[in-house]
Amino acid sequence: SELRQKKWVWWLALCSYRFACRLENLQRAMSSHDKVTRREYRSRQRHLLHNTLNLLEELVDMDGAKHDTICAAVYEHLADTFLWDDADVEGVGISDTGKPKPCVSSSQPYVNVTVDCLNKAHDHLMDGIKKLTPLLVKAKRDKSSMEMEAISTQMLGIHYKIINVNLRLA
Repeated sequence: SELRQKKWVWWLALCSYRFACRLENLQRAMSSHDKVTRREYRSRQRHLLHNTLNLLEELVDMDGAKHDTICAAVYEHLADTFLWDDADVEGVGISDTGKPKPCVSSSQPYVNVTVDCLNKAHDHLMDGIKKLTPLLVKAKRDKSSMEMEAISTQMLGIHYKIINVNLRLA
């Protein structure tokens, strides 16, 4: 039945999303010296996230729900795959030169990210904002404070990243 098919597509989309999130966690736990494996994981993570978006679009084509907040989260994760640099794994401590590294909160993020990656991340973050903006307007119009607060919080996180990306691009 069509309802059963929608459930399977939804299940596959969520599995793909969860596997992508687990790959992200594995990458963060890996040694920074294994850059080839990290690059392969990042590539696989991007593929899974794109697969999630395609499956969610397929649900919309089947007259299912849009799941725009999930799509926005997927776009944010896609942006993160371009913003997270191998040098970020090393974190705070003593650098190779013997000098102390600055605290992460006091330094500008995305220092080692290329312009190409910053632009790709910017595009994905903008796609996330485009998904959330109509939902926020609708929540304000319906005076749904709980929904408005959740969407506003998600939007704030994306805006925070896009501001930092724009600062690096400038």
